[in-house]
Amino acid sequence: NKLDAEQNRLQKEKDKQDVEQERLQKEKDKQDAEQSKLKEEKDRLDVEQKRLQKEKDKQDAEQKRLQKEKDKQDAEQNRLQEEKDKQDAEQERLQKEKDKQDAEQKRLQKEKDKQDAEQNRLQKEKDRLDVEQNRLQKEKDRLDVEQNRLQK
Repeated sequence: NKLDAEQNRLQKEKDKQDVEQERLQKEKDKQDAEQSKLKEEKDRLDVEQKRLQKEKDKQDAEQKRLQKEKDKQDAEQNRLQEEKDKQDAEQERLQKEKDKQDAEQKRLQKEKDKQDAEQNRLQKEKDRLDVEQNRLQKEKDRLDVEQNRLQK
């Protein structure tokens, strides 16, 4: 009887340990499942992180390409501006040259007009002298005729 009671007590103790063991196993399984779930989530995040990094690298490369293109366009723009400035300077130089020539042309025209006026003045004087010369010649001819008449 005493042996049975001891046997029962030991059996109860063993059953209690079995229950505890089962509870611990369940807890461990639950933790393992949680651990597994966390690892899956971490792996998923790693994949997403890699995908995002790849996307970022792609965008960086595109940005770099666009910057290179912009730099090229800026250089071309600068070259064209320099060319235009050069042409503007040449245009200005030619305009100055033309203005100088126009001024010279004006000066020469003024000189020519002055000479033409002098020429006209001299021609008028010559015409006046020719008229005077003719008048004197007529007078001389008249006197010669008178002289001849008196000599006869």
